[in-house]
Amino acid sequence: MIERRTLRFEHALLAGLELPCFEAAGDQDGPHLCLLGGIHGGEYSSIAAVVRFMNELDTGELAGRITAVPIVSRPSFEARTAFVMPQDGKNLNRCFPGSHDGTFSEVLARHVFEELIAPSDFLLDLHGGDMVEALEPFSLYDESAVEEQARALAVAFGLRYVVRSAPTEAPISGTTTSAAAARGVPAVIAEAGGCGLLEEDAVRVHLDGIANALRHLRRTDRFEHVPDILCNGRFDPELGDVPAFEELVGSHGGLGGTQAMPFLLSPVDLPLPDTPIVGAEELHRAIRPWAELAMRASDETAPPEQETETAVPV
Repeated sequence: MIERRTLRFEHALLAGLELPCFEAAGDQDGPHLCLLGGIHGGEYSSIAAVVRFMNELDTGELAGRITAVPIVSRPSFEARTAFVMPQDGKNLNRCFPGSHDGTFSEVLARHVFEELIAPSDFLLDLHGGDMVEALEPFSLYDESAVEEQARALAVAFGLRYVVRSAPTEAPISGTTTSAAAARGVPAVIAEAGGCGLLEEDAVRVHLDGIANALRHLRRTDRFEHVPDILCNGRFDPELGDVPAFEELVGSHGGLGGTQAMPFLLSPVDLPLPDTPIVGAEELHRAIRPWAELAMRASDETAPPEQETETAVPV
């Protein structure tokens, strides 16, 4: 189901401001994605991409929810002002998380942050250059406690360049992604398009990126405590051994998270030593008894052999 509604705000500075909004709920449970466009009013390809994606979305294929606002800086869009709001001359994407006691842009940033970004599980903020920018498409995420999730989302979006922004080194501040990251919401800015043009190629880049991001979120939402890739060796009943896997003992664990810190993922009812397992040899000694347990369990559950009659000539 997709609901189309209008966002209105009670703050006096925002009186009369109306922002079109889509609310989509999938047939399956999943994460809540905040999808924004038009943080800068002249970035038309990103605005068009949000509108088109939500109009064409099949909620039967959606797991979770999407709250989408295609034009956040509506005054800038209507006045055709590059980068800044006509009310105060400020760049909205330098004002987050905003303030209730600030100027127009700061107040709008605060309401967008509180009502759209903070309640979500992930943020995609689409940009497209502005009136005077010609950009190579790229995605950006911020250094934070949730940066691994943000980076994975940025990579999944599918643009050639991915930029990591560190607060101590970044030349700018007050962005949607930095505010989201500080709140613990993995967030990505995706840039494609520019020069104040509505370009189909740039719109398509954004549409493909959103679809890629949703597939990524749907896949990772299905598991919470397992690695992306689990490498297991096959137990050989004839040899009574677990063959090696790429120079490591089979069934050693998974590849996921920090690669220099392997872990063992195993059923809780299988015995493990109380002390830390260090090295492949200790791991092999720890898991070798599992093979014996598996064989005994197999013998106990196997159906009894059927007696056969043999015809003997007389």
